Amino acid sequence: MTEGVSVIDLDMLVAPLTAEEFLRGHWPHVPGCFAGDPARLTPLMESIPELASARSTMAVFEDRVSIIRPDGFFANVPNGKAALPFYDAEFTCLLRSAERFLPGLQVAIDQISGELGMPSAGFHCDIFASTGQNSSAYEDASGLAMHSDAEVNLALLLTGRKVWQWAPNEHVRNQTTTVLRGDRQINKSHFTFADKLPFPTSMPGDSSVAEVTSGGMMFMPRGWWHTTKAYGECLQVNFAMIGPTWVSVLTEALSDRLLRDPAWREYAYGIAGAGERRSSAEADFGRLLGELAVFLQEGAVARELLSSLVPQRADDQIRANSA
Repeated sequence: MTEGVSVIDLDMLVAPLTAEEFLRGHWPHVPGCFAGDPARLTPLMESIPELASARSTMAVFEDRVSIIRPDGFFANVPNGKAALPFYDAEFTCLLRSAERFLPGLQVAIDQISGELGMPSAGFHCDIFASTGQNSSAYEDASGLAMHSDAEVNLALLLTGRKVWQWAPNEHVRNQTTTVLRGDRQINKSHFTFADKLPFPTSMPGDSSVAEVTSGGMMFMPRGWWHTTKAYGECLQVNFAMIGPTWVSVLTEALSDRLLRDPAWREYAYGIAGAGERRSSAEADFGRLLGELAVFLQEGAVARELLSSLVPQRADDQIRANSA
């Protein structure tokens, strides 16, 4: 493979749709199952030979691996080699941000994120490895229980077979971490954000179901309840995007802009004081906020703030100028 050239692009992931059809009909809110041809994975396997099997992938993964069962068991082991006995016992092994050890995946991230119009810094590659050869050990041992992710996931199945079940999450919108079924939550803030409580304990009866086989891809948008069941030796690469949110865009861009003004760099003297000192601090802050309000009312402020974070692509600029 030519250095810096990806063998994976959006067309490859969403076939038989084109990238343009996917962007019009699915991105970023509509789930979809895309039946791929295993033969199309050959260039990927040749460029990243470690992805030939779960064992060869875990052999090079030198960071913590999560081991998971659908019954709620969750633990971590030090690295991929330490995870192999659990893989053999039908646990699902989760290798986070695998691009750190498989640089070819970072090249793919750069390609796909650009096609989706998102910053590559918001993407990472998670790898799920599982085997369902000894199903008598634990019922439905390989797979994941009902949950809803903050990430947007394009899940490419390299080997094996997976059954996905999914349904809209009407309990919490635009979640910021994983939401689990019932009351057992990773982040209790979701109880505050929730539109509806309690969270469900099982998938809705009208859930959608699809089977994905080797070479296929499942697109799972942010904030959908879903479960997976894995059959055979499964190896799946998730191109996952988390953020940026409009909150993070505003705070980061605004911070960048305001730090150019020495008045905003002054220490906030008196904010923990009382009486005159507190009143003086409130007056200083009020003056700064008034100047900020004037700036925010300027016509091109959105373009200026966004450009400070992510420069406009040249082809977008050409289209804008010709419009």
